Amino acid sequence: MSKKTTTILWVAIAFLAVVGGTYYLARARALDEAEDRFAALNVAVSERDHKLIGFLEYKTFIESGKKALSGQTKLLAARVERPERFTRLLTRGLWGLSSQAVIEVSYLGEYSVGYNLEPGTYEVRETANGIEVVVGRPELVATPAAKDLKHRVIVGGVLVDESEAMVRLQRDAVAQAIKRGGAIAKDEAVVALCEKRLVMFLHDFLAKQPKVAYVPHIQVTYRK
Repeated sequence: MSKKTTTILWVAIAFLAVVGGTYYLARARALDEAEDRFAALNVAVSERDHKLIGFLEYKTFIESGKKALSGQTKLLAARVERPERFTRLLTRGLWGLSSQAVIEVSYLGEYSVGYNLEPGTYEVRETANGIEVVVGRPELVATPAAKDLKHRVIVGGVLVDESEAMVRLQRDAVAQAIKRGGAIAKDEAVVALCEKRLVMFLHDFLAKQPKVAYVPHIQVTYRK
């Protein structure tokens, strides 16, 4: 083999070595980049799945939410105050009067309206639109009270025994408030307030549970 041929051969070998090395480095770089992209994709998928799980996690706590509502009737009751008044015709010899008289009584009626949340009286369930609470309509959950009682004689005599008269008028005012209670419980504004308190309690309970990232719309539906 001549010197010229040997030189050409070594040049060819060197060229192939450079080409092979360049190819190897390029392939190694491409593999590293592919691995990086795959790792980033896995992280993105993991984060997406984590978020998705968080958005659906509330479903696992619906039954717990139902149990949390049990027995919370008085805690979730809406307290409503309404000014009320009525008149009484009082005859001589009664109520400490010196003669027949008409008395006007005014007071502030206090009403506690809420839901019966004893076990077995309501349901909490998942629906296509979120969560539904099925319950009876709002009702009085405590005996109404009559506060800030005031009176004035508008026709007739004068109260001789005012303390006795006030005891009787207080009793009448409470009886009047009890009669008014049914209408108060059906008032649309009061019903809306009761629904708001119930929904807020359940929403806050679910939102505080582990891994829950989202709580859907909660609808209150009344039993027929």
